[in-house]
Amino acid sequence: MSYNQHVTLIRDLYKNFSVHDDRIARGIKCPLDLENTKLAMPNYQWLFPRTNYIVGIRHPVLWYVCIVGKSIARIRVCSLHFAFNRFESFYNCRCYDRVFWSPTSVLRTSSHALLHPYLRATVRIHNRFSMPPPGDLVGRCRRGGFNVCTFRGNFHLFLSNLGKTHMATDPDEQQYLAPEFRHTLDPIVKPPGKTSQKIFLYEVSQLSDPDPDRAADLRITLQSFLNLTIPLDPMIWYRPGKQHKNQWELERLNAKKINICDAQHEALRTVLRYQAGNASRWIRHYFLDAPDVVTSSKEYLRNIILPSWERDPCLDRALSMS
Repeated sequence: MSYNQHVTLIRDLYKNFSVHDDRIARGIKCPLDLENTKLAMPNYQWLFPRTNYIVGIRHPVLWYVCIVGKSIARIRVCSLHFAFNRFESFYNCRCYDRVFWSPTSVLRTSSHALLHPYLRATVRIHNRFSMPPPGDLVGRCRRGGFNVCTFRGNFHLFLSNLGKTHMATDPDEQQYLAPEFRHTLDPIVKPPGKTSQKIFLYEVSQLSDPDPDRAADLRITLQSFLNLTIPLDPMIWYRPGKQHKNQWELERLNAKKINICDAQHEALRTVLRYQAGNASRWIRHYFLDAPDVVTSSKEYLRNIILPSWERDPCLDRALSMS
């Protein structure tokens, strides 16, 4: 959608899925779309006006998931899945996996399982060129950075553009956004209007919560949000990324990875920590209680998980290794 490829998406939905089977819930996953209020999000408003969103967030230092739901004509798109990943993971993914996915990916969900293995995507190999040094990726994304930059860690900016709060007009909310980025506020629906879509928000650590009651609540809440009739199974862990069989190639790619806790990345970490603190406070104070925002274990998210974003994750990492 960010590249105005809605015709391709609609064609694939009609071609590959039965438009008459309401038992199949359909969704797509594309984090970049959430950030694009010029093309992507208006396209969803136009073509999938009853679509709902699933948004996953993660500590910006260590970084970004959302699914879209309901219909153009007789196609039912269940949800749009965006994910905010940590900067370190995102950077190392680009170095290690050697891939840059095309804008259009279609995934399939059924009434008894969240993700099924149908995925259409185009892959561009980019590792013939090196990633820029991490310090060069501070600020807005630039050519050659393969969509890795600190600006994308302003999760609260992109969440606010969904139109559930008054960030665009309220100075109290805007204090959580760096002055140099306030001009980038661009809500889907201009104030005082609001979007009608529901948003399911989760923090990535909730997917592997060791507490059985909270883990069960996440599945039940998500099942209800997706209107699934059969309970979701426990979340599974899958190691993503390309598996390199050549040892020399593996060592070469591993050497490109960064440890963001190294002293040489302190300036980069400072920028990300500043954004993480602002995002944490804005989400807790404004977004969690906004209309149409659904969460699981809201008070645990508000009082335990999100406040941890204000700590330096490198200190926690050091303690865990000691």
